[in-house]
Parts: sequence; C-alpha cells; structure tokens
Amino acid sequence: MRAPMKSCESWIESSSRMENVPLSPSLMLTTARGFLLLFWSIPVALVLTQGLVEIPLIRDIHMPSYVVGLCIAYAGVFLLRKAGPLTPRWMKRTRDSMALLLIQVYLAPFYPWWTRSPQNGYYTANMLAMVMAAAWLLYTLNMTAAEWSRVVHHADFRIESELAAWVSLPTSLLPCIGIFASALAAMELPIPDEPPSSWIYSEWIRRLELLYPFPYLLTALVQWRARSLALQRCAQPVKAGG
Repeated sequence: MRAPMKSCESWIESSSRMENVPLSPSLMLTTARGFLLLFWSIPVALVLTQGLVEIPLIRDIHMPSYVVGLCIAYAGVFLLRKAGPLTPRWMKRTRDSMALLLIQVYLAPFYPWWTRSPQNGYYTANMLAMVMAAAWLLYTLNMTAAEWSRVVHHADFRIESELAAWVSLPTSLLPCIGIFASALAAMELPIPDEPPSSWIYSEWIRRLELLYPFPYLLTALVQWRARSLALQRCAQPVKAGG
C-alpha cells in the first residue's frame, strides 16, 4: 500500500510544484503577446463561424472564414513556444496546441460541405473529428496557462486554469449531439414517437446550442488572465514570484 501512496504523493507534489525560471522583460512581453493573440483568436473564430463566409482556394475547396481565428491562435502559440522550455511540460503543451490547430485547419473545409450535405457519413465523421480536436485544443490551451501559473508562482490561477481545462473538455463536445441530430434528420431515419423535422429543432437541442460558446469564452478568459499576469511580472524581472 505504501508504494501507491508514495506515487500519489509524488504526483500531487509534481503537479503543484512551481518553477524557478529567470524571467526577462522581453520574455514576459513575448508571452503576454502570445496569450493576447490566443484571447482574440477565440471571439474572432466564433464570430466568423456564425457568418460561415467561405474563402475559395482551388476548385471545389473552400475554407470557412473562421480559419482566420485559427491562424491568429497559431501565431499566439508560436510566440509562447518561442519563450523556450519554461517548465518540463511547456514545450509539449505548445507543440500539441500547434498540431491540433493544424488539424483544425485541415478539417475546416468539411464544415461547409457538411452543412450542405449533413446526410453524408464521411462529412459527418470528419465533423465529429473536428469537434473532438477542438475540445482537446481548448483543454491544451488551458493547461498551457496552468503551466504559466507555475512559472509566475500563482497557485490560485493554476487551480482556475486547470478547472477551466476539465470543464471545457466535456462541454465543448456538446456539438456532437447536434451533428448526430442533423445527420439523422437529413437521412430521415425513423425516430420513435416524433418525426425527424421536429426532433432536430426540439427545445432541448436549442438549449444545448446556447452552451456551445461557453467553453470557448471560458478559455478566452483564462488566456486574458495569463496575459495580465505576464504583464504584472514585468515589474519583477529578476525571478518569477520574486
């Protein structure tokens, strides 16, 4: 019994440990700019998603305009990665975020295709993959902010950002319900005691749609808070938490 308890204690200690990293003003400004770009990328992507304006590329491939928000987010993560290995997990978090953003860009054309043909199983599968990648991306961005809290020795913000990560993960998967509902309605599959047309627009589906922006706005607030902490530390450039 002592071995599992010891490993549990070491895990708790490592998860709550703060890092002693020398922070120069230029490094903190770079980090602040990165978190600021991440903050603005989220409302930009949400607003452009609602309009569903398409950017023509080649032949039948059109990119939805919300990829502009993804590009802003990629620039923000790039700046965070440029700060260097601030914690043991910092480079992994930023690398994962950049990979997930590229996956989002790759899957982006399926969004307008799926809206035109929701009954297409291939489009539906890619839409579900896009939602799951977005959920993991939000989790990773919040956990990156948690890593920053270790650098600046802010225990309260670490708890807030990790809580936001675990809350955003399941709530950002809610669109999967709407995707399934739209696909079933488009295929006109029989649904017990209720026709597909009324099921897709039922009240509980509409209520779920109101929650769709919540994990994104929560993540945006975490990024803004991380940016504010970086700017505050500019007045203490010698040591984090000094």
